[in-house]
Amino acid sequence: VGHTEAFTPAQAQALFDVNYLGVVRVTRAALPAMRERGAGLFVHVSSGLGRIVLPFVGHYAASKFALEAFAETLALEVGPLGVESVTVEPGAFPTDIYGKAGQPGDAGRVASYGALANAPQAMFAGVQEAFASEDAPDPLAVVDAIVALIEAAPGTRAQRTVVGADVQPVARLNLSGQTDTGELVGRYVPTAEGGWAFREGLVPQAMRYGWWLVLDEVNLADPAVLERLNPVLERAPSLVLTEGD
Repeated sequence: VGHTEAFTPAQAQALFDVNYLGVVRVTRAALPAMRERGAGLFVHVSSGLGRIVLPFVGHYAASKFALEAFAETLALEVGPLGVESVTVEPGAFPTDIYGKAGQPGDAGRVASYGALANAPQAMFAGVQEAFASEDAPDPLAVVDAIVALIEAAPGTRAQRTVVGADVQPVARLNLSGQTDTGELVGRYVPTAEGGWAFREGLVPQAMRYGWWLVLDEVNLADPAVLERLNPVLERAPSLVLTEGD
């Protein structure tokens, strides 16, 4: 916890080695057996900071953003093989994470912020005070969310599960702004012969036919948007969608 500039590259690398590359290593170890069995589930513990950012946790948030991208990409690649990859996004809970959080290694950079040098400590002092109250959230809520995902029937699990009252804006972001990547880029679908075939999404179609497609704040997970978009793509040489269209 601290000014992002004041953490050394070595510190950032050490954090990514655990939060991101550690997940990559475990996934590579487990995935071959899951693919062979045709079933499996990865529950990645991300964070609300994997979808939104706060000051003074820059490298941590960056590692969780990377994890989110990895988990969703994996879902697209191995979902057709029966293996699911989902994320849990906890908010702030009273655990040892804050006591174990690293401090900036470059004291000179911290001092150069002058009156703002102690801003991270002031910000998180309020968090620690809230954690000491009787109304502090229960970390077991995260465990319950993970158990619920494990017990859910295959094919019914949400890509992202938010846990905690403080990160409900993330839930709204996931609901309203999450692009259906399969519709946009494409996805593998089963064939009548028992194999798999890649079905193009909107962007490959647009590129192949020389169309330019610009999407700005459009929820492609909304069937109404797709219903309106597809007929236009079939006849128009260009299409621009902006927020509110």
